Amino acid sequence: KIQKDLPPFVKVNPLTDTSPVLLFETRKVSFRNEDDFGLKECSLRCSLFRGEKKIKDLDIISENFSEVERKKYELSFPFDPSLMALEDGDEINFIATARDKYPEREPTLSKPLKLVVIGPEKHAEMIRSQMDAVIAEISEIARNQEALQFETLSAEEKTRRSEEPQLDPVERTEINNLKNDQNDLAKRLNSTARNGSGIINEATKNPFFTPEILNEFASSLSEIKETSAGSMKESENRLNSAASSNPSEASQSMMQSAEAQERALEELRKVLAMFSEQLDRLEARTLAQRLTKLEKTEKKLSRKLVSIMPSSVGKMPSQLDSKNLSSFYEMEKIQTQVSEDADEVKNEISRYHERTQKAEYGKVSQLMVNADLKKGLTGVAQNIRNNISFQALDNLNYWESSFEKWARLLQQESPGGDTAGGSSDKKDRTADILSLLKMRKVQSDILFKTKTLGSEGFLGNRKTWSLSLKEQQDTLMIDLTDTQISIAEEVLNPLFDDAHMAMSESSEQLSKQIFDQGTQTAQQESKNIISDLINLLLEGQGQGQGSSDNENLTAMELLMMQMGNEQKGMSKGNSPTPGKTGGGSSQGGSVDQVTKSLQGATLTPTKKNSSSKSSGNVTPTIAPEFQDAMEKYFKAIED
Repeated sequence: KIQKDLPPFVKVNPLTDTSPVLLFETRKVSFRNEDDFGLKECSLRCSLFRGEKKIKDLDIISENFSEVERKKYELSFPFDPSLMALEDGDEINFIATARDKYPEREPTLSKPLKLVVIGPEKHAEMIRSQMDAVIAEISEIARNQEALQFETLSAEEKTRRSEEPQLDPVERTEINNLKNDQNDLAKRLNSTARNGSGIINEATKNPFFTPEILNEFASSLSEIKETSAGSMKESENRLNSAASSNPSEASQSMMQSAEAQERALEELRKVLAMFSEQLDRLEARTLAQRLTKLEKTEKKLSRKLVSIMPSSVGKMPSQLDSKNLSSFYEMEKIQTQVSEDADEVKNEISRYHERTQKAEYGKVSQLMVNADLKKGLTGVAQNIRNNISFQALDNLNYWESSFEKWARLLQQESPGGDTAGGSSDKKDRTADILSLLKMRKVQSDILFKTKTLGSEGFLGNRKTWSLSLKEQQDTLMIDLTDTQISIAEEVLNPLFDDAHMAMSESSEQLSKQIFDQGTQTAQQESKNIISDLINLLLEGQGQGQGSSDNENLTAMELLMMQMGNEQKGMSKGNSPTPGKTGGGSSQGGSVDQVTKSLQGATLTPTKKNSSSKSSGNVTPTIAPEFQDAMEKYFKAIED
C-alpha cells in the first residue's frame, strides 16, 4: 500500500510568550517541526527592524538530520535583545524552515513570529496601565456588591413581613438568584486577583519594580483573595441556607448575609484605597524614569551629531552625501519623538500634581511650562534637519541638563516603602530571596545560551555572544556578592563562595570561547547552589514548601507565600535541615534556626548530585588553603 510523502509541518510552539520583550530579558523562542517520514534539516532565521527600516537579516540555527531519523524536532532559541544590539521599540521577525528527504522539495516555512523590544520605562508604564484596569474591575465588582446588598435587604424585608409559614417558589427563586449573583461576584473577584498576580509576575522581570513595590501590590492582591474566599463566601452560604428555611429563619440568614456583604464592601474599599496609593507612588517613580530616558536620548543625539559634524558642518542639506543625509533624517525623527514624549510626560506630571498636590511635581510642571517644552524640542529637530549643527548641539545639551534636573526633583519627592511582612524580632529575607530567584533565572538563561553556542548548528557570531555572556556572568557574580553582604549570615558564606567559584570558572571558560560540558557543568552547579540558598532562606522564613516546589518557585509565588504567612502567623517548628535538593522541613522558623541547624549535627548533604564543595556531614567547609584567609576576613568584619 503506497503512502503519500507529505511536506514537513512547522509551527510556533503555542506556549511561546509573544508579549513585548524587555531589553535585558531572555525569551525562549520555540518552533515545532514534524514530518511523516523524517526531517532532513531545520533552520531558524530572523529579520531585525528599527521603525520601518530593516537593519539586517540573520541566519541563526541550521540543524541537519541526514545521518539520523528524526520525525519530530523542537527548535529552540534564547532570544536576548542585548546580544543583537537591539533598542527600545525595535522589532524582530523569526521564521523557521524545515525540509524533508523528498527530492527537490521546497522547504516549508513557518508563519513569522513577531516580537517587539520594550525598554524598562515603557514596560513599567505598561504594568501601571494594566494595574489600572485591575482596579477598574475591582471598583465595578464593589458597585455590583453594593447593589446586591440592597437587593438582599429588600428581599429580607419582604420575607420578614410575610405571614406565610413557608417561602413560596417565587421567593425561593429570588433568594437563589441572589446566591448565584454572589457566587459570580466572588468568582470575578478571584479571577481579577489571578490577573493581577500575572501582571505582578511580569513586573518582577523589571528591576524598576523594587521588592517593596512588589510586596505592596502582592499584599493588596492577597486581601482580594481573602475577601473572595471569606466574606463573599459566607454571604453565599447564608443565602443558600435562607433558600431552604422558613420565613423567620430565612430573614435571619439574609440579614447575616447582608452583614457579610457589608464586610466585603469595607474590605474592597480598603483595598481600592491601598491600590490607589500604591499606583500613585508607582506613577511618581515612572514619571521620573521617563524624564531620565529623555535625558539619555538627548545625550545620545548629541554624541551622534558631534561624530558627523567634521564631514557635515557648514554644508546645506542639499550638499550632504547620502550617508550623512540619512543620519540627519534619523536624528530628526528621534528628536520629533522626544518632543511628543516630553509633552505627554509634562501633561501627566501636571495631572499628577492636580490630583496629589505634591509640591515638587507642581514645581517641575511649572518649569516645563516656562521652558516652552514642545516648541523648543521641535526647534531642535528643525535645526538638525537644516544642519544648523552648533545651535542644535547647544539646544540638545540644554534639554539634556533640564531633563536631568527635573528627574532629580521628582526623585526627591518619590516616597520609599518599607518591606512588607516579617516581624520586628527577626530579619525579613523577602528582598534577598527575590534577588536570588532573579539570579537563578539569569544563570539558567546563561546556561541555555551557552548550550546554543556549543551546538554545531549555531550560525551566529560566537565571539560576540561569548564576550556578552561573559559580561552577564561577571555581573551576576557582583549581584551574588551584594546579596551575600545583605544576608550577612556567616554560616551561608561557604555556599556563596562555592557559587562564586563556579561562576568564575564559567566566566573564564566563556572568555576563551569554550562552551563544552565543563562550562555548562559549572553554570549548572552555580544554579543548584543558588537553589539551595533559596530553599534554606525560605525555610528560615517559615515558607518551606518542599524542595521540588521551590525549584520552580516564581517571585510572585514567593510574595503570595509571604502574605499568607503574615496572615497566619509564623509557626515554630523543628530546625530545618536541607534534603537532597536543598529543601527539607516545611516547618516554620526564623533565619536563626537555619543558622543553628547548619552549625549542628543535623545537616545532611546539600545535593546528592551536586559537586558543591560545601557538602559535608557536619558543617559546610571551604578549601583548606582558604581557611586562614576566611577566618581573618570574618574577624575583620566583627572588629
